[in-house]
Amino acid sequence: MRAATAAALPLLAFATLANGAIPPAPDNLAETCSTVNWECMVECFNVQFECSREFEPNCLGYAPCQVLTTATCDVSEDALAAVPAPRTCVQHDGLERCWFTYDASGGKPAPLVVDLHAFSFCATNMSAYSGWREKAEDEGFIVVWPQGAFDLSGYDDKVSGWNAGGCCGSPMEAGLDDVGFLVKVIEATAQAHTVDESRVYAAGHSVGCMMAQQLALQASDRIAAVACHAGYIATQDIPERRAPTPAMVLYGKEDMVLPYEPMAPLSLQTWAAINGCPGPEMTTASPDGYIEHKYAGCKGDSTVALIEVTNGGHVVYSGAGRRGIGLTVPDDVFMTTVNTTDLAWDFVRQYKLSCPAGCISTYDPATRRGLLFSSAVVDACPKGCMALR
Repeated sequence: MRAATAAALPLLAFATLANGAIPPAPDNLAETCSTVNWECMVECFNVQFECSREFEPNCLGYAPCQVLTTATCDVSEDALAAVPAPRTCVQHDGLERCWFTYDASGGKPAPLVVDLHAFSFCATNMSAYSGWREKAEDEGFIVVWPQGAFDLSGYDDKVSGWNAGGCCGSPMEAGLDDVGFLVKVIEATAQAHTVDESRVYAAGHSVGCMMAQQLALQASDRIAAVACHAGYIATQDIPERRAPTPAMVLYGKEDMVLPYEPMAPLSLQTWAAINGCPGPEMTTASPDGYIEHKYAGCKGDSTVALIEVTNGGHVVYSGAGRRGIGLTVPDDVFMTTVNTTDLAWDFVRQYKLSCPAGCISTYDPATRRGLLFSSAVVDACPKGCMALR
């Protein structure tokens, strides 16, 4: 398969519900959703994505979910004191942007996982259900939970989200530089903690997964690999000069929010094109309840993979291994028995960057030959590397 140009990449459209209608609310949901809580959020996941890529405000008119139209996220200093994960804030794009950091490195050089929350969710939610906190404890690394922008002035929908290129909500409409914000998160965390900057990984859920992939595409000098859940590439803006980033998406076959077909297979093919994978696609069924679709031997020794979780829904995480820290998550939130966070970690941990920030590897002969006829800046980069821009 030839590497695709930006113009040739498919535009992945937002999914709609199968019958185009908003399903009825279960009994007592309106009362339950009088405050923002898990049951409300999970139910609203199944209805609010009737919207197109434009995310029309009337799609948030589903009565039990109206609370989400004005929902705010707790970004107070002690919001994750129980983890413990202290808060850090910076000014970016004229806004105060914050994140929470959980450091299980023990003071030793360690990987960093940037774990991004879903649309209308919060950074504090991710610490409770994504499993990256537990994995950091087990493996001795650092995880950050950045907070997407919310309650933006001048926009009808006030819920939190990300500008993932072609999605979603007011952060996209406002053209927020979320990639720039997340690069600041990485830089500040590396200054304050013992981050191995060659092993920074992007993760996330739903729109957070879209944002993780956007970050990997736009900041390939920072992200060694991406492995995220229930989201696809939502942009056509693929930089011409970038490192081929190993990518894995873990997707529930029974996802009713962002349906598996055709989004997930198309996203795999898009990554294969971006990374210049020669093909063919390899498919392996696991007795543990998932199917791996993979392209290997891609440029820069990268791999792209899609994990099809056969019993998985949109919250395609497992409750296995969750440890109580005062953040209660109902068992029925978890929509698979497959520990997909383990699979994500086992994938990304294989990879590290060979060049410092601002530089990418001259990873194949064609790239090296191209340097002879280009204006690429190489003096500032080590041997075998060239400037990203």
